[in-house]
Amino acid sequence: MIEEESYRLKVLYVEDDESTQEEVINYLKRRHYQVLTEGNGRLGLELYYEKKPDIVVSDIRMPEMDGLQMLSAIRKDNPQIPTIVMTAFNDVGYLHEAITLGVDGYVLKPINLQIMLETVEKCSQHVLARRNLAAHQREREKLIEELNEALEKVQVLKGIIPICCNCKKIRDDQGYWDQVEAYISKHSEARFSHGICPDCVKKIYPEFED
Repeated sequence: MIEEESYRLKVLYVEDDESTQEEVINYLKRRHYQVLTEGNGRLGLELYYEKKPDIVVSDIRMPEMDGLQMLSAIRKDNPQIPTIVMTAFNDVGYLHEAITLGVDGYVLKPINLQIMLETVEKCSQHVLARRNLAAHQREREKLIEELNEALEKVQVLKGIIPICCNCKKIRDDQGYWDQVEAYISKHSEARFSHGICPDCVKKIYPEFED
């Protein structure tokens, strides 16, 4: 079973039989699903566009607009949304049409609540897998963007650097001569701190040699 904290998913449940509707709604809510409900396909379709549920469960035979017409319209809006149909044993023709629509599951009437839950949870796994994949893709794209930004900031010294053999200034591409520190700072992320080496202390400040 999917862990409780992972699946506060929205289920659109469309059913015109009020007693069956109430029973299924209460059962799914106890399993921590958010349940949106309507009593016919036309109202179910309107609720779908308003709330954008994660899973759609629908009876086939309903007034005003049947479940298959509703699911066909929903699939045109979102081909990936998992859909489940509820059907009676004598609805074989409808079931064939449902298969053509590409429904993800079906539950026979009278409803077995455990089978209903298992079918909904199987669809939930697909929804969560797609969410995780999308989140991973977003993280990957963000990382690539950050790496590209970092690469743009990196400046690398390479090739032959023209340096004066006497004063050690370096000639840039415009022909100007810069101090070593200035040149390196322009062309890399390096920064300098200044001190004095022992040899220079001995040469310039012999009185501090000891």
